Amino acid sequence: MLSKTLIIAIALAMVLAPVHAQTIEHDGCIVDVEIWQLPACAIEQRDGHFYVAARYLDLFDYSGPYRLAWSKLPDTFPGAGWTYFDRQGHIVVQQVATLDNGPSPIHHGIVRIQQAGKFGLAKLDGTNLVPLIYDSILEPDKNGHWEVCIGCQFTHHGDHEMLIQEGNWFWLGRSGKLLSPKPHKFGSER
Repeated sequence: MLSKTLIIAIALAMVLAPVHAQTIEHDGCIVDVEIWQLPACAIEQRDGHFYVAARYLDLFDYSGPYRLAWSKLPDTFPGAGWTYFDRQGHIVVQQVATLDNGPSPIHHGIVRIQQAGKFGLAKLDGTNLVPLIYDSILEPDKNGHWEVCIGCQFTHHGDHEMLIQEGNWFWLGRSGKLLSPKPHKFGSER
């Protein structure tokens, strides 16, 4: 049984604990992390690179092994879509492919990217490991191998997009190179 003093101490700590902000407004620019999309006014360009403005960086979570946060860039922005950025606000990867209404996760320092219906893979320095040439790239298996498709298609059912499992499927290694030049049946083990 908890003592009365301990219960009071816990209650006071909960009331007096600082609350982490979810929204910051500066000169009419409002950033709300629950919206998941940055407004154009929250993006700066320095030395030819894009950054999330420093005043908004404390809103985001940089946990995880790569210590990167994510958000969506505005549709009017070059490279619009999901992005990862570091604690300094440097946008390190743009055009991250969507997975379950958010950005694709990072695996072994590599993330899926998508543009104009084509998929590729990017490193965390923003360089493309695999160009945007595939019709689909699935999340990697436990060995870090990516299943990729040429000739597969997507269909829409309401708000959901479903992959039609046709086309020619291949395995890529972590280096982005084909592990086997011959296509295999979708979902088959390497």
